[in-house]
Amino acid sequence: MQLDIRGERKIDNPDDTAIAEAVNSLDGTGDSFVILNTDAGFIQSSCNEYGECDLEYSLNVGKEWIRCKNNNLSKPWVIDAFAKFARQDYGWIEKYEWEEEEIKSRHGCLGIFVAGFLLCGVAITVILSL
Repeated sequence: MQLDIRGERKIDNPDDTAIAEAVNSLDGTGDSFVILNTDAGFIQSSCNEYGECDLEYSLNVGKEWIRCKNNNLSKPWVIDAFAKFARQDYGWIEKYEWEEEEIKSRHGCLGIFVAGFLLCGVAITVILSL
């Protein structure tokens, strides 16, 4: 099991304290995401500057991921979901509505952000070259 914080730091076999510190460090700036990879799958979240977080998970890695329809979850709720996922306790899943997505990126929203940023960069380059 490994916790990936912003793609900058990885913690092997994180305890509940490490998970809480990682989620609480998400402030909406830069790559504000955290991913917990386990043998069973992964859970990931990103948070904005207001502390509102999204949540995605997969128990079928490589095929699809499940996204919470509520994208303004509180950090304590996300911390609890991560800690339970680490213990293979999936009872938290029943608390919200979920939607399946075909997996395109292990970083979910981050992949969309990067694609948008690159597209914007291309547009700026084209405009500047005119």
